[in-house]
Amino acid sequence: MAAYFFAQPVDIDIKLENEEARKMVDVKLDKDRVQSCPVYFDGESVVGSVTVRVRDGRKLVHDGIKVEYVGCIELFYDRGNHHEFLSLSQELAAPGEMRQAQTFEFSFKNVEKQFESYQGINVKLRYFVRVTLSRRMADVVKERDTWVHSYRMPPDSNNSIKMEVGIEDCLHIEFEYNKSKYHLKDVIVGKIYFLLVRIKIKHMELSIIRRETTGAAPNQYNESETITKFEIMDGAPVRGETIPIRLFLGGFELTPTFRDVNKKFSTRYYLNLVLIDEENRRYFKQQEITVFRIPESPLTSLLSADYQPKGSFETINGLKTYITGEKSSKKAIVVTQDIFGMRALTQQGCDILASKGFYVVMPDFLGDDALQLGDVPFDTPEKVEKRNKLFAGKGNPQGRVPEYLKFGEDLKAEGFKVGGLGYCWGAKITFLAGASDVYTAVAAAHPSLLEPKDAENMKAVVAIYPSSMEDPVMMEPFKKIAKDYKLYSETFHGFAAARAKLDEPVHKAAYEDVYKRLVSYFQEYLA
Repeated sequence: MAAYFFAQPVDIDIKLENEEARKMVDVKLDKDRVQSCPVYFDGESVVGSVTVRVRDGRKLVHDGIKVEYVGCIELFYDRGNHHEFLSLSQELAAPGEMRQAQTFEFSFKNVEKQFESYQGINVKLRYFVRVTLSRRMADVVKERDTWVHSYRMPPDSNNSIKMEVGIEDCLHIEFEYNKSKYHLKDVIVGKIYFLLVRIKIKHMELSIIRRETTGAAPNQYNESETITKFEIMDGAPVRGETIPIRLFLGGFELTPTFRDVNKKFSTRYYLNLVLIDEENRRYFKQQEITVFRIPESPLTSLLSADYQPKGSFETINGLKTYITGEKSSKKAIVVTQDIFGMRALTQQGCDILASKGFYVVMPDFLGDDALQLGDVPFDTPEKVEKRNKLFAGKGNPQGRVPEYLKFGEDLKAEGFKVGGLGYCWGAKITFLAGASDVYTAVAAAHPSLLEPKDAENMKAVVAIYPSSMEDPVMMEPFKKIAKDYKLYSETFHGFAAARAKLDEPVHKAAYEDVYKRLVSYFQEYLA
């Protein structure tokens, strides 16, 4: 009977948009229970619906319903205190009464998720949707976890590791690993050199150790666990012998390296080399490595440094024009190149957009006057003169706007919703055209030549993706009006177009991420 009085009067169901299409991560709740969580990324919107059902057809009086998106860190030794670093809230319903089921929509736009989700020994970092139905007696609360993956790339430098293990006049070993930073699916390649062996070694093993540190001194807790251990030698080595190491990381449950996350915890990884002699004495050397995540998007199959474009060329409005994608979508994107003109890596970006359902056209505004990749930086009088000559002729952005508008007008007349995308120099043309009624949505990657008045005159919705080399003061007016914005601080001006470096993981990840964001942005605003 008592259970009847204390049972919740409503059922709350939280549904996330397109969750069936998302990658799912299984998170262990306890010994016997596992929860599947949809994966989200930094900057993605969190959109969904909440359905509230009244039990037994009774009337429910409530003091309001709200939905929150929360990011918090839970320290298991401090269970009463959850440290929230993200809290967004929306009201779903004002105080009132309910007699039947109601569904409410919610949308948290472009949520910055600065940390990756993590479940460790003493700490958990989680993101979740929380719905609260306020009542006089007791609130009804329902939570739904999401799982966040973060692509925070390490600096470009990735030196090999060389170390020595030795006992004077008895043992001298050198070992070398090919690099110090590895992605989650990487391979550790190395060699061990025996320079002096006067003790009888019977066994050698390599292990990966994860060390979790929580709290701050003097209340700091350290926990270490061995992720894997494997034998690399059985038997006595001789002087001059070399033993190769090859360890595939993809088979282990690793996370990225986390350093001082919100001043609450760190998770680090170490390679531990252990030698055991015939008297079972152990000699070991430990070296920290950095582990990071690279994107696992379907776009990866399209990425190649020596890409062969999939589209075709036509002459439109007197200009050679690259065309890719199907017209049936009625969603078109007109692309303006950077100052290097018609390049395969820029065409590759067009093909990525086309693969996601857009009809993409890229007119060749510069033709034979486009700069060569070797013409930058502008560090000689000859290079400066060549640039100035280009900008005085075909490369004058203001002079090309009417042609760019004509492409948009023609597509609009065919029933398309039209978006614009510009890189570098081309971003100026695209954003000037955004002051008209022709383009519904415009976007720019690593833009140059922009001015504050370009933001003031804008009629189209805007997305902007600068690199570390763009002037942050100049970007600020556009950041304020942008529907989507991300600073790619780890990469360089030109990373998404002709100068893309797809053979380097950091820059490849930035290239892939910006196109993923462009796809989401244009899908929303050209719908």
